[in-house]
Amino acid sequence: MRRLVDYTKASLARRHGFLTGAKAEIRRENLNMACFASCITTALLAVFLLVTPAIIPGWEPSVYHFAFLPVSVVFTVLTLTYRHFIPTPRYGTVIGIAFACALCTCTILIDALSEPIAPGSFIPLVFVTLPSLLVVRFAFSYGIIIFFDVLYCVLCVTFKNPYIAQYDVFQSVVSLAFSLCLAHLVMRYRINAWETRRQFEELSKRDTLSDIYNKRTLIEMALAVIRAAGPVVSCALVVIDLDDFKRVNDQRGHYSGDTVLRDMARLLKEHFRSSDVLGRFGGDEFIVLMRGSLATHVVAAKLASLQQAFSNATEASVGARMTCSVGAIIAREQPVDFDSLFVQADDALYEAKRGQKGGVVIRDFRAVDASAKDESAAAFGAARNLP
Repeated sequence: MRRLVDYTKASLARRHGFLTGAKAEIRRENLNMACFASCITTALLAVFLLVTPAIIPGWEPSVYHFAFLPVSVVFTVLTLTYRHFIPTPRYGTVIGIAFACALCTCTILIDALSEPIAPGSFIPLVFVTLPSLLVVRFAFSYGIIIFFDVLYCVLCVTFKNPYIAQYDVFQSVVSLAFSLCLAHLVMRYRINAWETRRQFEELSKRDTLSDIYNKRTLIEMALAVIRAAGPVVSCALVVIDLDDFKRVNDQRGHYSGDTVLRDMARLLKEHFRSSDVLGRFGGDEFIVLMRGSLATHVVAAKLASLQQAFSNATEASVGARMTCSVGAIIAREQPVDFDSLFVQADDALYEAKRGQKGGVVIRDFRAVDASAKDESAAAFGAARNLP
């Protein structure tokens, strides 16, 4: 019993994470479902109205059959138009739910009211398949199905032959139970696929050795942070270079070099906030974008602590007390672009490296004009092999 409770809690938590994290994707899929289902429904209904009289002699379509066709056509046109001309399917789930309700209503009217002495043919299929196609919250999905199931049962008992009605009610209840199992399996598959895709996406953003952002993701995140901050930005960009890293690789082996890189990545996570953007820029170079207003002495103290911790960590892990040089640029409520920020921080780093090992140079960001920004972008791209 305990395992069942734990499994249920874990399933609900995963479902909630999927519905929250994949909201845009779910809206798009629900819109696609409504589009596909409405097109198929229109085609099948047209074929049904043409073929059934030849299969069942004397059969005539009811007013509910004829009413169903324009409803299906309207949803077909609506979903096709919305899907092709509106880039963000914000109301995809709303359209999907509306189509599901229209489909259930028309199918119930056909099965329950069109022929009192004929058994229902379509509603069990709708009840089984619909919850699996539409991705919404569990309670909402089955709230809709249960509502229409109760309505169908009431109409069958009220208007149909009692002998036929009992079988229709039984079939609708059985189809509801089957739909519950099928919807759970389909949702589980969707969640597994989404979680696997997210894991691969996250791995593609990480440097495999240091487990922090790789070069491409680091730049993308930094650009996004600067854009989101608005026309004026307060931040600090820190560029860190490990001194004598090549010598460690040559003298102690690449395993020791990898250990040093992992030491620095671990210390960056410990010394900087989770809201800061940090990553390995390539080789033995790391970058940190610190958000918010920062005093120079605060940045200096944090960097001094990082350098001390790095020396202690490398002495313990590889038997060599290594140092790192740091260049930092602080912007205070200024218009900032990442290229200029990086070029200035890189210049500060090289000034630090020209002095003694383990040097730190911290400067204030210097505003640049348009031509200087173009030069910074060109220098940034050429020096770092960026397109």
